[in-house]
Amino acid sequence: MKKYLVFALILLFTQKAIGVPASVYIDDSDEEEKVQFSNDDEKSNEIQVGAYHIFTTRVNWTQAVEQCQLKNMELISIPTKEDNQKIIKAIKKARQGAIGFWTSGNRINTNGTFYWGNEKNRKPITFTDWENGLPDNLHANVGWQEECIEIKGYHILKWNDHLCGYRLYYICESNEILGSQTNTSKTNEKSPKEKEKQISL
Repeated sequence: MKKYLVFALILLFTQKAIGVPASVYIDDSDEEEKVQFSNDDEKSNEIQVGAYHIFTTRVNWTQAVEQCQLKNMELISIPTKEDNQKIIKAIKKARQGAIGFWTSGNRINTNGTFYWGNEKNRKPITFTDWENGLPDNLHANVGWQEECIEIKGYHILKWNDHLCGYRLYYICESNEILGSQTNTSKTNEKSPKEKEKQISL
């Protein structure tokens, strides 16, 4: 029995040492950061920080939209400065930022104007956090249009217009965030289950 216990402990520390992917949930509601690991292979690329679900699988913009919808969530929109700060903080808490993240921002079939969401539920962009000199549609001179907004990698974490076919990480937002964005007149009262999941970002 002791041999099996020793073996299990060695295996656990070896996995952490070599960086075996795990599903992680981070909650700092009690000030001290809490991390929960899971051996669920289907979620091995997911890091959850409160209601933000950070996925570290590289996909293009269309695939990011589809993947979030399959999970009954939406690709992140950033309507306010406060939302932007929360998302950046979530990325840092997840110890990410080297690789960029897709947002729902795009100007596909919009005559050059960026919006949040898709053609069916577009919302105007009223707050921006572009990196200096952007958007610049850098590849337009070779016929490629940069029509999708990423949160730029290299730990810059500012907005960048990018080729929608490029493969980046992505962030989905759960319904509790979407509800607060679409109806600010609702009370902040949450169910016990929501309170258990929500963190102070």
